Amino acid sequence: MSGADHNRSIALRALTVSVAVVTLMALATTGFARPVKKEFDASIAPGGGPGQTATSLTVTITNLPTSQHPVGSANITIPPGFTGIGTPTISSAPSGKSWTATLNGGVIELRSASGSQLAPGESVAVTFVATTPCPEGAYAFGVQAKQSNNFNGQGNDIVTGPSTLTFTVSGGCEPAAVHLAFGQQPTDVISGATMTPAVTVRVEDASNNLVTGFSGTVSLALGANPGSSTLFGGGPVAVSNGVATFDGLMATKTTVGTVTGHTLVATSDPSVTSATSGAFAVTGMSSDCEFELCTGNSGILSNASSSDNWIGKVEVDTGECPEHPCLLTVYEQTTCPEGFTCKSNLLTFIPPANAQGLTTVTIACDTTICPNVGPPGNGEPLYKVLANGTVVVLDRCHNSPPSGDDLTNGCIVEVIRTRPGDTVFTILLPEGDPAIFK
Repeated sequence: MSGADHNRSIALRALTVSVAVVTLMALATTGFARPVKKEFDASIAPGGGPGQTATSLTVTITNLPTSQHPVGSANITIPPGFTGIGTPTISSAPSGKSWTATLNGGVIELRSASGSQLAPGESVAVTFVATTPCPEGAYAFGVQAKQSNNFNGQGNDIVTGPSTLTFTVSGGCEPAAVHLAFGQQPTDVISGATMTPAVTVRVEDASNNLVTGFSGTVSLALGANPGSSTLFGGGPVAVSNGVATFDGLMATKTTVGTVTGHTLVATSDPSVTSATSGAFAVTGMSSDCEFELCTGNSGILSNASSSDNWIGKVEVDTGECPEHPCLLTVYEQTTCPEGFTCKSNLLTFIPPANAQGLTTVTIACDTTICPNVGPPGNGEPLYKVLANGTVVVLDRCHNSPPSGDDLTNGCIVEVIRTRPGDTVFTILLPEGDPAIFK
């Protein structure tokens, strides 16, 4: 081989080696280069709860340990339906690093001070209060994170991470309470007697459906009051499953006779639109203690016609009747309880609706009213009808002062014969007791 050919062969081999090296380097660069990682994570706590409830929510942004860039800012978009959003606050941040949270419309803006970006593995959390929405289902919070501390610039989005966070609403999604409505309307009532059936008031939504989850009270007051009556037992009464029931409602009137056109007005706490009942009548057959404070005094009763020829007196011990008026209601019965033989002028006595403790009733009558009234087994007895319809005969009081069984249904304190055929007898009536008959 000539010298020239030898030199060309060496040069060709060198060129081949050089091309191979460059090719290997290119292949190495192409096959083994690692992309830059920008990874973050986010979470919301709690992840669910009832609707229409003020709830404290915490969103945590974490720069993952595998990330190769810091996180300097983030935006959290609150989904429609969440209301009453409170001021967000930074609830945790890395030691020595400063972050702020600002509510801007429906977006919470998280921003870091210079040098306070999240290094890989670090987290920042923001807490805020919001009223959860309805209906039930999943609600997505939008999440974006950037390297820059003021959420600006191109190419610095942290792109690998959750784009949404989910809060799931389950339960508590009744329509809101809007107004009250009477269920059981008031019925005509005799002064001092409990109104039956019990009046009920409903809490309803805009479509007149019952709002069973309403938590509050309802109160009743007289609206139209043509008889100058007084209402007792009007609450406030706690609402249960959307209904307030007034078991002990009474109206008293100081004059004899029936007056129609009374109404009740229902109000609630918390307040919704009030309701007015239908009209009802109050029949007054009672006397009024027309003394200041109505304590330690007595009033004279006169009932029905003068031919009844009887006198009654109610005595209320001092301090037992703190409100006006202090009434004993008396009216005539036309039928006698089953199993009893009744003569004319069967009377019912109802203690004052606002009395506290025992009420003393003293009755004086002549032979036209109660010719043979006396202790049990000695003449016509005194008896009463309990709220459940049971009839009981009143015994003489066993103890002085009365106690125990004496106070269960009431008892006869004394029976005095003032002259042949005439009787004065005194009865004790327990607080809130229903009717006494004779």
